[in-house]
Amino acid sequence: MYFTTANIKDIIKRTLSAQFDVDSTLTKIDRKIYRNFSKEEIGCRHCGLIYVSKLAMDRLQLARNILDRPIYVNSACRCEEHNAEVGGKANSYHIADVKKKIVSRAFDIKFVDGSELLELIIIFWLVGFRRFGINWKEKFLHIDSGKRGTGKFGYLFTY
Repeated sequence: MYFTTANIKDIIKRTLSAQFDVDSTLTKIDRKIYRNFSKEEIGCRHCGLIYVSKLAMDRLQLARNILDRPIYVNSACRCEEHNAEVGGKANSYHIADVKKKIVSRAFDIKFVDGSELLELIIIFWLVGFRRFGINWKEKFLHIDSGKRGTGKFGYLFTY
């Protein structure tokens, strides 16, 4: 996708006009709404748990609509056991726990090269994600909204 003044204005217009509900929690992926993402992509790879922020899913789908091409999710919801297995931080935004009412609001997205990475960061910023982590070795971009606990707002880090 090439960015021009016209299509950037269109993206901003669509983003600002998007009606996001007050954040709630999803326990399943409705393919009529999130037509480009499956329960296998969003659910925990260990136990299948889906306990994800609706607002985060709305933003992910909006980004996919704007890009008009696939977005490949490496990781989304993680139970605490799976998070520990993959070496995730104890306060990871990926963690989902129904009993503790911890809602996942993070995604790891595959990228091919620096050009695609820059495009993804721009689109994800426009739709409302504010924390980005880049893993050059494994070629994924971590995105989250940074709203739980003491998470910073507008933050870039590397692995």
